[in-house]
Amino acid sequence: MPGVIEETNKPTEPRPVGIKPPTWAWLGLTAQAIIFLSLGRSKRSLSHSFEPKPGRNITRTLEVGMVGNPTMNTLVYCVLGAAPICISRQLAGRHPIIYSPVFLILHWLVVSRIGSSLVTERSNSGPGLDMIPLISLAFLFALPADTFGAPTNVAPVSGQAISLLRRNQSPRDVTQWGALAKRQRDNLIAKYGDATTRKRSTGYNLIVDQQYDSSYYGSLAIGTPAVSFDVKLDTGSSDLWLASSSCGTSCGSVSTYNPSSSSTFQNLSTPFTILYDSGSADGYVAQDTVQMAGFSVASQGFAVVDAVSQALLASPVSGFLGLAWQSLSSSGQMPLWQILASSNAWDSALFAVQLTRYKNDSTAQVLEPGGVLNMGYTNSSLYTGSIDYIDIPGTPSYWYIPLISMTVQGNSISIDSGTTAVIDTGTTNIGGPASSVQAIYAQIPGSQPATGEWEGYYSFPCSTTVNVELSFGGATWSISPVDFAFTQTSSTVCIGAFFETTTSTGFPSWIIGDTFLKNVYSVFRYNPPSVGFANLSSIAIAENGAAGTVPSATFGAISAAVTNTSDAPRGHALSASLSTLLFLAFSVVLLL
Repeated sequence: MPGVIEETNKPTEPRPVGIKPPTWAWLGLTAQAIIFLSLGRSKRSLSHSFEPKPGRNITRTLEVGMVGNPTMNTLVYCVLGAAPICISRQLAGRHPIIYSPVFLILHWLVVSRIGSSLVTERSNSGPGLDMIPLISLAFLFALPADTFGAPTNVAPVSGQAISLLRRNQSPRDVTQWGALAKRQRDNLIAKYGDATTRKRSTGYNLIVDQQYDSSYYGSLAIGTPAVSFDVKLDTGSSDLWLASSSCGTSCGSVSTYNPSSSSTFQNLSTPFTILYDSGSADGYVAQDTVQMAGFSVASQGFAVVDAVSQALLASPVSGFLGLAWQSLSSSGQMPLWQILASSNAWDSALFAVQLTRYKNDSTAQVLEPGGVLNMGYTNSSLYTGSIDYIDIPGTPSYWYIPLISMTVQGNSISIDSGTTAVIDTGTTNIGGPASSVQAIYAQIPGSQPATGEWEGYYSFPCSTTVNVELSFGGATWSISPVDFAFTQTSSTVCIGAFFETTTSTGFPSWIIGDTFLKNVYSVFRYNPPSVGFANLSSIAIAENGAAGTVPSATFGAISAAVTNTSDAPRGHALSASLSTLLFLAFSVVLLL
């Protein structure tokens, strides 16, 4: 279920008690008083030498209190000048524009002009004291709209006590402790090190294994206030989308995103459609603030979906997080990972995935701990040896790399020259050309094509241990016999994980899914664009089938925040500064 995120481990900034303007603001008011005093005296001398023209009805404004007494004159001007500032201070907290030099200068000039008008002779139809409330009110409404969201500042009552509750520390695994230690070190370096170095960071998102290795999902938060959602992690697509509150019955019982609940939501009014092998999703493109693994991206592009194929979502998953490249995006929006990698928000411009295995655990539940998504770093405790990187052979779109060789039961399977394979966390099994898949099962005695809903798959005797090895141009990687056996249709008959598929001309002919990825630590590198693999460590292997608690939403305190500028619409950029422009224009008009 979605819920508003509560950052219990993040210290909140102390609210100021007994709000006082900065020292230089008091100096500004003092300077303002001196200006008003000078104006009062000069106007006083002018008023004594002024003679009304015959035929005009002239009156004096505050003839005794204002013109006759320069000291009282100055006090009144100070009240007029200080009131809007003090009120706006209470409304806006510490918003910088309230105390910016430009604001104060304009404020002094305008109020001085008002004061100048007050002490001059005027006609009954001219400006006077009756304009003061309107102009003071106008000052408040001229403030930028985003300054009205400050917290209240109430001084604590003397002797008041707040009871504290100590909570038991929850256990952390190696991944969590390692990330915590690294974040602490990075924070110290950023705080006390070279101030000119841009702060970078790392983060991780705990994964859930859904339906016995059929799917893997993580979590993110979206909107203001942030609301959490579970999303399928898919390196085979590039779009982030969520089922919306208007989805209706097609979205089933999954948690849905409500655009009206977020103050940072913006509808880009662009239609959205995406097709998968298992269904499709339709909606529209929007932007909002997205948080994941301790990172925050403002104006992140995503799709709000109101129609979904029935088999595409399985509760509690509410959408997809595409982790491929922008060129593949159906919405045209830059993926979350690519924004973080290209903006130097990460220590290293890459992310890595470790997936667990529960399919051979007879006590496994529908949801089990699924591994981890490392963002901005590789976790050396989860792999051994070096990472073998293979560059993407062309323009990045999918995470695709050359497939050089394959052996089954020690026998080589013919692979055409130039064959490429997509590395896809969003696919459960492995799909390939019909001729190659037939050659694979030809090495397994007793195998035969499956029928009915299993068309394209092959059955084989469950008693047969099948060994498969793949090479992408560097090291050779093995697939566990447990993973080769996708499922059982009877006590003796199993269905293999390799199935026949066809792809369009020019597209990779192999789709390598979780059947393979559960056996390696996988790294997806931004520059140079490449995919890397490493052998799993004993720590990672021990997580397979291990009893554990299904991870809850993992967001963490925000360690790095960026704004997506690649997809920002013009209207959004204008609205952000419109209130400030209106304020400046209003001030100029008053000065005329």
